[in-house]
Amino acid sequence: MISRREALALGGCVSAGALAGCAGFGSDTEYLTLELLNFDSEPHEVAVEALRADADEHSEAAVLRERYDLETPPEAEDRVASQQLEENVLESDRYLVRVHLEDAPATRESYQYYPDCSSADDTSDRLFIEVRTERESEELYIEFKQNRCSGSGSGWV
Repeated sequence: MISRREALALGGCVSAGALAGCAGFGSDTEYLTLELLNFDSEPHEVAVEALRADADEHSEAAVLRERYDLETPPEAEDRVASQQLEENVLESDRYLVRVHLEDAPATRESYQYYPDCSSADDTSDRLFIEVRTERESEELYIEFKQNRCSGSGSGWV
């Protein structure tokens, strides 16, 4: 028969072993990279806010509030946009991403981001935020795209 002291010691060892085994679990955190692109002929300051989907209050939800200065596209013939890359800026998770232009506050857009590349070995999640101009009206707008790694729709959306 096992004594109470031996049972407690055994339980402690089992618990410690289980926790030690779980310490490495999830250590391969996937991250989200933001790629900001300016297709307009003017520079822009872009405000980006990312909100967690599972929070109850705005103060808990806001995980990113940044402003990025986007230059005008370079004059090289093979480049049609200026690019700013923000690698591994957030853990890859569900977010509501809200963007507006500081110099044109009415130009704003939201996007519901869902991670898709957690199982891909050579590809990380990437969200593209693009500043564009309507051809006919020359009105500014913001467009979102993200890479896809799973299913038949893999590629860019």
